[in-house]
Order: sequence, then C-alpha cells, then structure tokens
Amino acid sequence: MKSLLTKSENNNQATVDYLLNNLNATTVEQPEIQAALRKLTFQQREEISLSTKSRLYYYDDEVSDVRTSEEQILNKVIPDGYTISDLPLLNGLNIGAGGRTISDYMICLDFNRGAEETTAVNGVVKNSILSNANDLPFKDNSMDFIIALHILEHCAEPVFVLKEWLRVLKPGGKLGVVVPNWRYNWNAANDTSKYGHRWNTSPESVSDMLETHFSNKVLHFNTYSYKLSFDFVLQKPGEFKKFQPTFEITGYEIAKGIENDYYVYNSRVFQSSRTKDSV
Repeated sequence: MKSLLTKSENNNQATVDYLLNNLNATTVEQPEIQAALRKLTFQQREEISLSTKSRLYYYDDEVSDVRTSEEQILNKVIPDGYTISDLPLLNGLNIGAGGRTISDYMICLDFNRGAEETTAVNGVVKNSILSNANDLPFKDNSMDFIIALHILEHCAEPVFVLKEWLRVLKPGGKLGVVVPNWRYNWNAANDTSKYGHRWNTSPESVSDMLETHFSNKVLHFNTYSYKLSFDFVLQKPGEFKKFQPTFEITGYEIAKGIENDYYVYNSRVFQSSRTKDSV
C-alpha cells in the first residue's frame, strides 16, 4: 500500500516532517503536537501514529463516527430473523457498559457504578448489574445476544472469559466484541493501572486466538475502515429459540384446586398442597 505521507500524495509535507521528527509516546499530548495533528487527514494520522509508536487521535466528527461504528456491533448480533425493532422481545446483555447503554432494552453489567477514577472518563449506568466479566450472574443458555465494547483487553484470561460469555448465550445466539488495536493505543506491558489493559489486542493476535479456540463460531472479523479498534462476532452453535412466556394458573384454577384437592396447570392435573383454611 502506498504511503499517505509521501510528498507526491501529501499537501502538508512540512507538518508531516515536523511530526515525524517530534512526535512520540511522551509528546503526543503537547499542544503544538495536537495542533499539527489536526492539520492531517485521519488516514494520515493513523499512518503517522504507527510510524512513531504514539497514540492515535481522532477529532470532532471523527470521534462520533468511530463511536457510532463501534456501536453498530448491536446490528450484527441481533438473532437471525429479528431486527432492531424487535429488541423489546429479546434479552440482550451489554458487558462493561460504562456510560454506553447502546439500547435501553439491554441489560447493562459493570464492575462498578461510581468509582471516580473510571466513571469520570467512561461514565456509568446507574442501574447496571454489578459483576466481574469473568463470572456472569446468569444461567447457562439464558441470553439472546451479548455485546462487549472495550472490555476483553482488560481481562487477563481472554479465552476463559469468552467461554464464560458463550456459556450464558443461547444456542444460535451471537456475541459481538470490540477491542482496541494496541499499536494505535499503548503497550499493555507498560500499563500499571489496575483498571488498565492486560494484553495487547491486535487483528493478528485476536485472529490467532479465535482460530485456535473458536474457529467454528466466527461470523465477522475486523470490519471497520479505521485503525483504532476492530470487531468480531461469534455465534454459538445450535438452533436459536425465542423466549415464550408461560402464564401462571388463574385464580379460578387455584380455587378449584383448593375446593377439590387438585389444581390444573398447563392442562395437567396436580394434587393440591393447600386447604380451604389457607385462603
């Protein structure tokens, strides 16, 4: 692929030369560096970030475009035969939601609802379920679909965690994951935060992991046009079955059982354990 930083393709060569000579992991947030970066296209910034091993920045509408693209993972995990408008009929889980609810019809899960050092940046869903990502408080085969945006890189045992997420997913259900490409972010080996990245996620490393442990489940992989992050979708083998509500017996059926020492439930007759005196 031809470089976007070459003189023949670039109208900001002085800016490119300045950044190539001065940009690095420690200078990237300096005002003069940020001002120079804003003069480039996002594709040029992606290339120069990789060349200088510095964190990639997007600006203005680019930021919302990236977020929107990441959140489109929801469209990829809706069960076959359903659409976004069917979300009220489905049980979907948003693992590590932070402040990104994506949809009000999803169940949000996070490890905290108010730690200042995390919520100041990521936000919080106040009614999220408190849980660790590697130990979900749900039964096997109970969720119709799952999404997890920028969570797996925080898990020290990603294969174990993915298997845990698949455990609670229904057969035929889909799991959508978004992770950063570390080459445009930072090296996890230098991350000292207890909330930080545990391993370096890249299209190459994640592809190898999926091929080794989940090769029969991969539906989509690395579908974005930008470099900061990438996605993948796994589908659990089996036939998807939608939720079917069951209705309790009526008051009449209960009263009938009390009167006659039996009750009827789903067209079956059961011995009543109640007596008239308990009413």
